[in-house]
Amino acid sequence: MKLQMKKTGDSMIPVQIVNGDLDIKNINVTDLKSVLECVNQSEDSLKALGRKEEFQIEDIKERYFETLVNSLEYFLGIYKNEKLVGIIKGRLENINEPELWVLSFIIIKEYREAGIGTQVIEDIENYFKTKYSVKQINAVVMFENKRAQQFWKNNGYKPTRAADFSNEGSAGKMIIFEKKGV
Repeated sequence: MKLQMKKTGDSMIPVQIVNGDLDIKNINVTDLKSVLECVNQSEDSLKALGRKEEFQIEDIKERYFETLVNSLEYFLGIYKNEKLVGIIKGRLENINEPELWVLSFIIIKEYREAGIGTQVIEDIENYFKTKYSVKQINAVVMFENKRAQQFWKNNGYKPTRAADFSNEGSAGKMIIFEKKGV
């Protein structure tokens, strides 16, 4: 299946997943303040995103609008009983076969260790496998984030390579995890 870009001005990949009291759906502009609170809510969350300093609302708006105009990217809110409890952001690529990239994944601290992260990843895997014939998913994890590395391993992902990154004054190492045969 060959993915094709939509015409200019089309929006990000549309996603709507409902599983019990969890709703995974596209972020919209009215959610950006909640997204800011989510990513800034703990030092762990900032480290997971490779940041040393808190995000500002302008940073979140920039990422949102960049995603909004790219038909192969997604920026999703994770809602539990209509409260934003996390975000997941990434893109689809189609070099040989469609593969999904998870570039950012945050669950706010009070909802961690409750199985929400695993449920979200399973829902995302199933959605993109069914709708876009994705057979491989890659996740980017900061090298220092041992908890996230263990999360991805526990969910069947294997570390495949490490890479250096530099982003807006932050720099470090990241590990790419992959799961084939989704």
